Order: sequence, then structure tokens, then C-alpha cells
Amino acid sequence: MNRNLLSQRVFFLIVFLLLIVLAFLILKPFMSVIILALTSIIVLKPLFSWFMDLSWIKGRSRLAASLTLVLVFVLILVPVYFLGSVLISQISTFITTIDLSGIEVLNLDENLETWVYGAERTVQSSISQAVQAFAAIGSSVLQIFVDAIIFVIIFVTLMPEFDNTVSQVEDISPLGKEISKLYYTKTTAMVSSMFKGIFIIAILQGLIMGIFYWLAGMNLWFLFMIISMFLAVIPIVGISWLVLLLSAVAILQGNVSAAIIILIGFYGVANWVDVFLRPRLVSKDAYMNFALVLLGILGGVAWAGFLGLFYGPVIMLLLVTTVQIYSERYARVDVEVIQDYIKKDGVTEQSDMN
Repeated sequence: MNRNLLSQRVFFLIVFLLLIVLAFLILKPFMSVIILALTSIIVLKPLFSWFMDLSWIKGRSRLAASLTLVLVFVLILVPVYFLGSVLISQISTFITTIDLSGIEVLNLDENLETWVYGAERTVQSSISQAVQAFAAIGSSVLQIFVDAIIFVIIFVTLMPEFDNTVSQVEDISPLGKEISKLYYTKTTAMVSSMFKGIFIIAILQGLIMGIFYWLAGMNLWFLFMIISMFLAVIPIVGISWLVLLLSAVAILQGNVSAAIIILIGFYGVANWVDVFLRPRLVSKDAYMNFALVLLGILGGVAWAGFLGLFYGPVIMLLLVTTVQIYSERYARVDVEVIQDYIKKDGVTEQSDMN
């Protein structure tokens, strides 16, 4: 290679790496929302394709992307509003049923001065905390608004060009098109499978348990249904913690039939939803040892919070894929190079000794 051309390539590579670092520093405050937008594009791509196939869309990709986003927001916000209203109503009803008539206040007159002083300090502290809370809420609302705008812009503009962008990245990737495409396939398969295999199954299991809580005559069946949906996200144990606790409480209260209904609902119905649906929802390209999936989920949540549910398993899958690629493509060549080096080094040492 020409020396001038080599120096140009090296300089170009340095500038390119420098720009990548600077771009990362600029985008770092919004990295979570960017990754969330990319994840949403991967998960919602089938819905976008469905809109694009409609005759009245006429190939207007931005319109299809906007409609996809609007439909998803409606499908999320309406149920959340309804569930939140019912949940608040049930919690309010539960609080009003608490009987405080048995609580007695002793020696109030003797400790009146101390009580008043303590109440004054409590009020002052509460006012101070309320002011800080309102300031934090105002800052959070502004941040949420900015993040929402960034999310919408990325989603609507990138969704129509996503396949072309991925193809361009694969073309310029130093790994080669084949390996880059394999990484992309594995990543998208894991993201889609995690969404389907965790959230859809968790919602279905929670709804089923809600029906059985209601059949068992539980006053707070709706509250426990929502809790069950969240617990179902946790691998292995999931809803079983709550089911066993509620069953034990029902038995201690003498309501054995309610305990039996709850146990039948979980072990006889809800638990089988995971058994039957997960193999059909999880892609073969996303298959990975369950222990690695579990470690990826728990480690991802500990590292990155809610989005770690996706980050952790994807990173673990990419690590496994990298090991497989190395063992299939590069390991044998590296072994031969090392063996040749050892042989040459041995011959050199032997000649020196002679």
C-alpha cells in the first residue's frame, strides 16, 4: 500500500474514532431514550408493515410510522388509565375499611407540649419536603417532555429507513456483511422474544389470576391482579410468591375453598400459559441457556433498571454469538498460527544451542 495512502487511512481512522467518542458524549444524556426508541422500532416493525400494506396509506411511510405510534399509545394509555382508576378506588376502599376505633391516646395532657413541638417540626419538615418534591416533579415533567419529543422524532423518522440504515451499517462494518447480519438477526430476535416472552405472557397470567382471585371472593382481587402482572415478569418464581402467601392467609382465616381456587388458578391454568406460549413466542435465533437468560435479566435490571430487562439478555446473547463465531471461523486459524510460532521458536532455540 502507498505510504501516503496508508497515512491518510490512519488519519481518517483517528478522526472517525474521535467523532464517535464526541458523538457519544453529546448523545449520552439521551442514550436511554434512543435505545428505547430503537427497541420500539424492532418490536413494532410488524405493525408498521401492516399499515404500509393498507391501500389508503399509498406508501406514505411517515404516515404509517405515525399511525403505529398513535395506536400503541392509545392501546397503552387507555388501559393504564382504566387500571389506575380501579386500582385507586380499591385502595381507597381498603383504607376506609380500616378500623381505628381501638386505638387509644394515653397521657395526652401530660405530653401536650412535647406533642405540639413535635407536630410543628413535622409540619415544617413536610412543607420543606413538599417544596422539594414539587421542584423535582417540575424538573421530571420537563425531562419527560423532552425525552418524549426525542422518542417520537427518532421513531417516526427512523422507522421507514430502518432496513436501509441497517443494510448500510452492514456494508461498512469491518466484520463483514455476513457476520454483521448475524449479529443484527440475533439482537432483533432477542428483543422481540423478550417482549413477547415476558410482557405478553405476564399480562395474560395476571389477567387469569385476577379471574381466580375474583372467583375466590377476594375484596382486593383487582389489586392482586396488577401485582401478579408485575411479579410474572420475574423468572422462575414470579406469581408463586403471592399465590402461596394468599393461599396461606385464606387457610388461616378458615377459607379453605378460596385457597384451593387460587392454587388451581395458578398451578392448573396460569402456569401452563408460560409452558405453551413461550416456545411459540420465542424465536429460535434467540435461544440461549436459561441460566444465562436469568443472569442477563437480573444483572441487566440491577445495572440499568427497567430497560435492563432487554439490555442484559441481548448482551449475553451477543457474547455467546461472538464465542460461537470465533470458534467456527477464527479459532482453528489462530491455533495453527500459534502452533507454527511455537515450532519456529523451538527450531530457533535448537539452532542457537547447536
